[in-house]
Amino acid sequence: MNLTPHWQQIQQNYAEAHAYLQWLAGAIYEQSEETVPIPAIDEVDLNPGIKLGLITSNEGKIGFSNPEVRDDYLVRYAVDLVLAAWDEPEKLIDLFDNIYSFSICIKFSGQIGVNVLLVLESEYQKDIVDRISELTRLEFLKEKPDKSREEIYDLFCDALPQFEVKLESLVEVFELILQTHKC
Repeated sequence: MNLTPHWQQIQQNYAEAHAYLQWLAGAIYEQSEETVPIPAIDEVDLNPGIKLGLITSNEGKIGFSNPEVRDDYLVRYAVDLVLAAWDEPEKLIDLFDNIYSFSICIKFSGQIGVNVLLVLESEYQKDIVDRISELTRLEFLKEKPDKSREEIYDLFCDALPQFEVKLESLVEVFELILQTHKC
């Protein structure tokens, strides 16, 4: 299953443009804007992406010309962030909260966070169910669980139909989620 086909095709066929599109995705994510100011020419050369029609430029700002390409690059940018934070539970929970909020704030595809989980599972063999269970256990052990951190559970539930998991694992994770987030 290829969750980011545009990213993969551009990476394989247009390596120079790919590097700049990765930069653009990072800038868009960090600034939480659909378009970002054009960088100094010595910082980033966007010409390969512009020549291919992948980047638009308007009024001193740039963005992706195709929302599907944008979403693929944002997924890959977020995957890199999640991989870097994988062993830091608090940072990981905050990161998924940011990914969720970012998608809503800029009205990007809600699938970005879901696809991040799916890429982690399919390409990096990360055990998402086990990780969600662990994060939920840590939250449950807190004196007062933070209910504002439920975004990761929403993303997990949206991605769940595409995971290959054992029923026992699901029962455990959902019991933990319910215990942690009782009203």
